[in-house]
Amino acid sequence: MTNKLIIPKNHKIALLYEGSAEKAIIENLLDNNQLIFNRDDLLEGKIFKRCGLPSFCKSHLGHEMSNTIYIIRIIDSKGEKYNIPPVYEHKIEEVLTIITSPEIEILHIISEGKYDDYQNNHKKLKPSKYANEYLHLKKSFSYHENFWKTSDLISSIKEYDRVTSSEGYNLSDLLKKEN
Repeated sequence: MTNKLIIPKNHKIALLYEGSAEKAIIENLLDNNQLIFNRDDLLEGKIFKRCGLPSFCKSHLGHEMSNTIYIIRIIDSKGEKYNIPPVYEHKIEEVLTIITSPEIEILHIISEGKYDDYQNNHKKLKPSKYANEYLHLKKSFSYHENFWKTSDLISSIKEYDRVTSSEGYNLSDLLKKEN
């Protein structure tokens, strides 16, 4: 595991996910108490579909708050910038970015034992294209939800961490230490 995140317990977390795969994975990890935080730690007790931070702030941070929040963005683009409107800066402790580069679908490839095949024979394909063509992966939330109920998500995340060299945080940084 890389740089383990530390988020003080007295701060809420706004977790922003990118797509249906990320949502299913985070929901699975939350439901199985595998993360360094739980639903009670989440802003409004839920996770949010990623949108621009100005839009998110306007929708969810317009009221009085007892403490600042942490925003955790789960995205696959290392260079994606974010802008916090100045009026909300005092409400946000920090914005943390979890990178799922090259794409979240790499976890499916790892889970199915196809990472070497992908790396050695199909590296020019995006992981999502490989997963669609060779693993018949679907884009729906229900597909991902069902897949990760029967597949070893924790092992796939740890293997992803082992075989990739990402700068910053990745999904393994959200896992509890005992994982």
